[in-house]
Parts: sequence; structure tokens; C-alpha cells
Amino acid sequence: MRRKKQWIINLLLPLAVIDSSMAEMEPTLDELLDGFEEELPRLSDESLDTVLDGFGPEESVAIEEADEDGAVPLQAALPLRGHWVNSGSWNIDHSAPINGRPDYRGLSRLSTKLWLELEQPLFPGWKVHGDGFMRHDFSYAIHEESHYPQAVIDQYQQDLELGELWLTGSINPDLDIKLGRQIVVWGQSDYLRVNDTINPMDLREPGLGEIETLRRPLTMARADYYKGEWHWSGMAIVENRPNRIAPCGGEFSATGPLSEAECSVVTVIEQFPGDGLGEMEWGLSAMGRFSGWDLSFYAARLNHDIPYRTLGSNLLRYARVNQLGTALNIAQGSWLWKGEVAYLDGLEYARAGDGSRVDLLLGGEYRGITDVTLSLERVQRQIRHYDAVLITSPDYAPERVYQTLLAYLHNFDNDTLHLKGVVMRNGSTLDEGGYERLSLQYDLDDVWSITTGGIIYHSGSTPPDWGENDRLFIEFRQDF
Repeated sequence: MRRKKQWIINLLLPLAVIDSSMAEMEPTLDELLDGFEEELPRLSDESLDTVLDGFGPEESVAIEEADEDGAVPLQAALPLRGHWVNSGSWNIDHSAPINGRPDYRGLSRLSTKLWLELEQPLFPGWKVHGDGFMRHDFSYAIHEESHYPQAVIDQYQQDLELGELWLTGSINPDLDIKLGRQIVVWGQSDYLRVNDTINPMDLREPGLGEIETLRRPLTMARADYYKGEWHWSGMAIVENRPNRIAPCGGEFSATGPLSEAECSVVTVIEQFPGDGLGEMEWGLSAMGRFSGWDLSFYAARLNHDIPYRTLGSNLLRYARVNQLGTALNIAQGSWLWKGEVAYLDGLEYARAGDGSRVDLLLGGEYRGITDVTLSLERVQRQIRHYDAVLITSPDYAPERVYQTLLAYLHNFDNDTLHLKGVVMRNGSTLDEGGYERLSLQYDLDDVWSITTGGIIYHSGSTPPDWGENDRLFIEFRQDF
């Protein structure tokens, strides 16, 4: 059995002990918010434009940065911003492949990515936004003899993707509308998803990205209504997009690294819901913000992002589910307590037909140590009216699934050095696989930063098996 690597935990524990014993305590949240509990009037975009008149960046930039011929740079003429990221990773645990299977040892990523965002006011109270990215990974050309399946190359070698693209504005002081491709975040958790089910995710490299960077936008019409402490939101979603997962033969696929020939035997046909009115998704939420606490309610009719396989066929289908949920935040001194519940009905399983599930999250965030944030979240997902046949292939669905996550963030050196550790474990006793990730980011200046670290994976008793995917990574980023 492969020796478990615990160097990340061994490093995190001494840091946490030192910080808790030596650092000064910060003021409590109630003290910081003293005097801010009175409700402020909600300003329209037009009012904000009036207040900020004269502070816009366009005119000053055009005067100060115009070249000798009087030409204004493109970035001054357009409200364009973005970042450029060059990154690499090295697999440190794969064994030599057999039977012509792909070789994932050593260099596993050498990519460059350009992300651009444009946001422009159109007229008072209205604006348009668009963003997207393009990325290319040169490691696949370097390892051209590594026998990667074509599906792996198609998924990982390059991306050219349109992100959010929307138009938003105010109908009246209490009602806003937003049309186009967008991201909607439900729930209060930062790491584990319970009610946050509207947008699909990019899950091709589990554990390596932060959740806010992994959501995939959807085209929808959305209306937001504000009344007192409450914010109501309704949406009609006309675009369906799946989660992006590792294809057959990939390191993170359910089958593990397989050859092109082996994948041709196990390949399944995916019947994903189409776009348009026939498969439209609906969502409604209400959030109340009060002194020291928030309360939210959610209801939705969605196409479930995780497919199920029908027995006796190679078809993957997506269930149509109903979701009801609630979330609660309570600020208490240096603590922020979190709780979420979601009920999903209409789930489909290969061996038991339709079913329902209840997901429960409890967690907290502690900021009582200077420059340190500690987060703990635990989720239990329980299938109702459970049938024991679900534990076998192709469902592999136990009655209860547990996930526990601990995150540690420490900012050093005048907030230019950032240490982050994340430990995620599956199972009621934390023994069903997971990962540990440790990263260190250094801000070289206001534009450039460098991040390095590593991630260690642990296998569970059911697929997928990521145990040999341990890697080190490094990233250079320029913001503009």
C-alpha cells in the first residue's frame, strides 16, 4: 500500500499553534460594525454616477498616458482589464505505464492563459459586461510520444471560451434586470457545495482551483427586487452546459489512465439536455440581511449536473430535479457560523430508479488571530429510502456521503505573502480519500505575483482513484 504523505499537515499544525499563541487578537466583528447597523438608502447606478462625477479614470488616463503623437493607448480608451498566467506542474507519484497506456510522469502542465474583461456603461443606470479566456498547454507537444487518448488532448491542450456576457440595468429604484450569460452564487459555503447548484463547474483538475474560478456561466434572464431587508431574485435559464470532467484515459477520470483502444471499449454516449424553452431551468431565491445575521431561501427546477447510467446500455442521462434549500449566516465576535440544507427530489439511479437526497452543511470561519483566517466545513449527503443495491456498479452510491474541509490562510509581510493550506477528507471518519494542498503566493509588486505549492491525493474505496496524481505546481501572473 502506498505510503501516505503527511508533509502538508505536519507543516500546517505548527503554524496554526504558533499563530494562536503569539498573535494579537483582532477587534470583534460587532466592534468593527458599530454604527453601521442603520439601513442606508439603496443608490441607483445613476445616483452613483452623479456622486462619483469627476473621478472616472478615462479622461485622466488619456491626458497623462497619451504618446507624443497624441494617441491614447487602447487600455485607456477602453475599460479593459485582465490577467496573463503562465503555469506549470509536475507529477511526482505516477508509475511507469503498461500496455500502451498514457505516461503522466513528470511534466503534466506547461500552459499560458490570457483572460480579458470589458465592462462599459451604456447610459445612466445600464451597463454591459463581457469576459473570456484563451489557454494553450505546451506539455502535450513536448510529450507527443506519451500515447494520450485524443479525448484527453481535446480537453486539456487548449481552451477558447466566452465567459460572462450580460446587460444589466434598473427598471426603477427597487427593480433590476440582467440579461445574458452570467454566474449566480447560492448558499453561504466557500468550499463545499450544497445550494450552489445553478452553474456547472470545471472539474478537470479536482482540488487545484478555487471554487469562484471554476463556475461556468449560463445564459438566463434574471430579475432582482429589493424591499427593506429583503432581496428577491428570479431567473429563467435557457442554456444548459455540463460539468467539465476528465475524459476517459485522463489522470482524474473514473476509469483512470487508459489507452485509446481501451477507451473505445468503455466509451458511453452522453444525452445532455438541449438549450431552449423545452429544457429551461428555473430558480427563485430570497435573502434577508439583518443586524449580525443573514437568512436565505432557494427553490429551483434544474437539470442535474451529475449524470446517471442506464442499465444494459451505454447511455448517460441527466435527471430533472426539484430543489428546495435554505442557508443561514450568524456573526458572533470573531466567528462567522454557517449552515445550509438542501432537498433534491427527482434524482435518478441506474439500479433503483428515482430518489431523493438531503444535504446538510455546518461550518464556521474564525478571524480572531491577526492576519489569519481559519475555515471548517462539513457536509453530509443522505439518500432517502435507501436501497443497498446502489453501492454496486455503476452507481457506487452509499447511503451517506461525508466531506470535511479545513482551510488555513495567513497573510505575511504587509499582505504581500500569502500562505494557504486546504485539507479535504471524505468519509464519516475522514478515511475515504481526499487531498491536502499547500500554496505560497508572493506579490512581487502591484502587477506581478508568483505562486508555488503542491497537492497530495488519497484514494477511497470507490472510484475515482486519484492516489497517484500528487504534483508540485508553480504560477506566474501579471494583472493589468
